[in-house]
Amino acid sequence: MVTCLLKYELKAGQEAAFEVYGRKWITLVNRFGGQHLGYFIPSEGASDAAYALFTFPSLTAYETYRQESAQDETCQALFKELPSLVQRYDRTFLRPVTEGAACSGTETRPSSDLVPELSVTELAVSLRFWVELLGFTVEYQRPEEGFAALVLGSARLMLDQTGMTCTWVTAPFEAPLGRGINFQIDVPAVTPVLKRLEKAHWPLFLNLEEKWYRAGEQEVGVSQFLVQDPDGYLVRLSEHLGTRPSRT
Repeated sequence: MVTCLLKYELKAGQEAAFEVYGRKWITLVNRFGGQHLGYFIPSEGASDAAYALFTFPSLTAYETYRQESAQDETCQALFKELPSLVQRYDRTFLRPVTEGAACSGTETRPSSDLVPELSVTELAVSLRFWVELLGFTVEYQRPEEGFAALVLGSARLMLDQTGMTCTWVTAPFEAPLGRGINFQIDVPAVTPVLKRLEKAHWPLFLNLEEKWYRAGEQEVGVSQFLVQDPDGYLVRLSEHLGTRPSRT
């Protein structure tokens, strides 16, 4: 995960205009696949300091955001507006330290209660798909064993190259693997992932669709698509659209 902290020195009398500016960026960062945690502006006193905090699931996802925002007309207009609102600003990159986490450089125990381990034919090829295209980050790996643990937000999975160590195989190891299962992964926005897949000429199993699922007395809406990894595992990327009263 990549976390960015922005610190601004506001110009006098620009607090209200800066708040409008910040709300626009919150929407844009979320649209580009990040998670914006908000802008924080002075509430009282004589402070001229304001802050913004947002995250992206990986460095690849953050770099994609930087490239795409540089070509986006709305983003460019906001870049040009900023000098009229602030004297200066600084950007700092942070890493989270949470309760129970291990020291940097050591393996950490996944917080997820269910972590699937996928047997793959070639780890390097699988990492390109899961990291560069889907946006996962390598949490830790053991190259000598052909093993890697990946994380994307709160989603975690493990990849294990078959034949390098003990592999639990219950049937012939034939593609497509993972028959009868699909892995749903919730993301802030599906569009950035789709763009990376399209750029890599990676085919989709199911094109983007809007779907509403009944859950008790309400319906939950998602924007979703399905894609297969190099070994055929079926992955469903899902963006939450909100809820509405059930129609049945």
